[in-house]
Amino acid sequence: MPLISKDVSWLWRTAYNCAVQGCTEWEDSEDKIADLFNLAKDFLEAFCQSSPVDVDPELSLHLINASFSAVSGHGDISSIFYCPESQIDVTQISAIIAEIASCKARIKSIMEHGKIHKEDDILRVQYFTHTLHVFEVEFLTQAKDWGQIPPLVEDIVNSGPLALGTYEAVADILWAEKDCPINVLYGCLEALLRASLDHNRLSVTKFSRWLRAICTIILARNTSEDRVKAIGYVEQALMVIEESQDSDEVWMSPTWDGFIGT
Repeated sequence: MPLISKDVSWLWRTAYNCAVQGCTEWEDSEDKIADLFNLAKDFLEAFCQSSPVDVDPELSLHLINASFSAVSGHGDISSIFYCPESQIDVTQISAIIAEIASCKARIKSIMEHGKIHKEDDILRVQYFTHTLHVFEVEFLTQAKDWGQIPPLVEDIVNSGPLALGTYEAVADILWAEKDCPINVLYGCLEALLRASLDHNRLSVTKFSRWLRAICTIILARNTSEDRVKAIGYVEQALMVIEESQDSDEVWMSPTWDGFIGT
């Protein structure tokens, strides 16, 4: 067994170091580099699971790095998203969505077992998770898998203040997708707006932009209930803006607490 472990250790390190080297020296080889990171992840995961003692935290961090790098390399967004719709490989998109979910689950398990201890490393891993959330929204949108997006957005808004940087990216992805169902777009924008205000981290510019989008959707429904709700949004927005006397970078106060979603 010690001999096998030594061989597996050599395998994951070789694959990992080769992939890292490829990042700086190999041109147009994203898939090959991602495959190497994937191999490193598989070998390292096998090594960690077979170890009779707790592995070094550095190994857990390398496992997360390899897993995230493999997903990032396989998810070549430009080649998938900017090709004619008739040429989109649905099977490839589904495989990437599954790989993202697996990567998130792996990271969650490692963090829940307290394998990472350094504050900087924990912060980096959290940013990995938030980036994976954005990747997942992009690919779910491309797959037209609208039912998976609302619960994912709920996960995002419940991920703490570090996730704030992903809110606008997610909103932009959904807003730009013409096939996104109105109820999905509206629910997600409202959840993102609510979360931003709860954390008191939304500039007047973004507040106005998202609120305008929400009101546009509400008014398009053209029901008396929705018109009343839109008027309520506008009246409350005027009150908030009147309270914000500084520049465009003023962060909105939680004046909206208890209002959004009523």
